[in-house]
Amino acid sequence: MKKKIDFIAVGFTILAIFFGAGNLIFPPEIGFNAGSNWFLALLGFFISGIGLPLLGILALNKAGSLEKFGEKIGSKFTNIYTALILICLGPIVAIPRTGATTYEMGILPNIGDKINPLIFSIIFFTITLILTLRPSKIVEYVGKILTPVILVILSILIIKGVFFTEHIFRDGTVNSFTSGFINGYQPMDALGAPLVAVIAINAIITLGYKNQDERKSILNRASIISSVGFVFIYGGLLYLGAALAGYFPEGVSQTELTIGISNLVLGKFGQLALGIAIAAACITTSIGLTAMVAEFFSKLLNIKYGVVVSIICVASAIISNAGIGSIIKLAIPILMIFYPVHIVLIIFNVIGVKDSKTYKITVYTTLLISILDVLRTQFGVTGLNGLFEFLPFSNDGFAWVTVTLLAVTISIIVNILDKKEKETIV
Repeated sequence: MKKKIDFIAVGFTILAIFFGAGNLIFPPEIGFNAGSNWFLALLGFFISGIGLPLLGILALNKAGSLEKFGEKIGSKFTNIYTALILICLGPIVAIPRTGATTYEMGILPNIGDKINPLIFSIIFFTITLILTLRPSKIVEYVGKILTPVILVILSILIIKGVFFTEHIFRDGTVNSFTSGFINGYQPMDALGAPLVAVIAINAIITLGYKNQDERKSILNRASIISSVGFVFIYGGLLYLGAALAGYFPEGVSQTELTIGISNLVLGKFGQLALGIAIAAACITTSIGLTAMVAEFFSKLLNIKYGVVVSIICVASAIISNAGIGSIIKLAIPILMIFYPVHIVLIIFNVIGVKDSKTYKITVYTTLLISILDVLRTQFGVTGLNGLFEFLPFSNDGFAWVTVTLLAVTISIIVNILDKKEKETIV
C-alpha cells in the first residue's frame, strides 16, 4: 500500500546500507588530524563522502539502469568494471571490514577476547547469510528497525559531546581539505551508490510503486533524506574528533580514538552504546552489500542467488580475521584507481554527456593515470616521478584531475574535427 512517507523508510534504508564500518571510524580520525582546521577537512569529506554518493544515486536514477550507467563505453567495460568494484565492495574489503569492525570496536571493548575472532566472524556472517537470503525483508529489517537504533545512539553521543563536553583542540594540519576529501573515499559509498540505487528501486517497487516517474521521485527524495542523516552524523563525529583531540595521545589508533570519545562523553554507557551502534550499523551494511553483490553476480554468471550469497559470506568471514588495519591498507590502492574513474562516470551521467568518444577517451585516460599514480605512490615505482612532477596537485592525490580535464578537451576537439570531416565528404 502506497504512503506519502514511504520515501522516508527508503531513505533510512539507503542510509543504513551506506552506513557501516568506515562511516564510524574515519570521521573522528580526520577531525583528530585536522585539529583547529576541522572545517576544511569537513568540507572535503562532505564533498567526497556525501556529495559523490548522492550524485551516484542521482546518476543511476537518470541513467535508468545499471547497464546504462556505462553503456557509452560498451557493455563489456560496464560488466568488467562493475564486477571489479563489486568484488572490492564484496568479499575483499567492505564486507569483511564490517565483521572486523564489529569485533574490534563492539566485542573486544565490552567483553574482551572471550570470543575467538574466527568464531565471531562465523557467527556474524551466518547472521548475514540468513537475513540476506530473504531480500524482500531487507527494507523492514534495515529501514524500520535497526537504523533508528543507530541514529538515536549516535545522536546522544554527538549532542552531548558537542554541547556538554569541554573541548581541547590541537593545532591543525596544513592539507586538511585534501585529507578530508581523500579519506572520503574510504567508506566506499560513491563506488556503491549506483548499486545501492538499484536495491532502493527494487524496494520502492516492492512498496507498490510501478510507475517509473513515481519511482524516480521517491528515490530522489529518499536520497536527500539519507544525505541529511549523513551530514549530521559525519559532521558530528568529525567535529568531536577535532574538539576532543587534546584528550588523546598523538599516535592513537582509529578504533581507540572512537571508543575513547564514547567513553569520554558518555562514560561506561558510551562504550556499550557505541558497541550496539557499531554492531547494528555493520550488520545492516553487511546485509545490504551482500545482497547487492550476490544479485549482480547471480545474474551475470547465471548462478543461484543463494549460492553466491554463501560464497561471499564464507570469503568475508575468512578475510575479516585480518583485522581493520590490514583491510584498510588493502583498500587504499584499490580506491585510488577506481574513485577517479567513478567520479567521471557519475558526473557524465548527471550532466547528460551523450557522446561515446568523450566517455571512452576520458574514462580510459583517467584509468591509466590513476594506475600509474598508484604504482608511483603505493608500490614505489620511482621512475614515474618525473612524469608527475609536471602535473598540478600530484602530491595531494589529484594528479588525475588535470589529465582528465585535458582528455575531455581532446575528445571535444576530436568530435569537432570528425563533424567537419563528415561535412566535407558530404
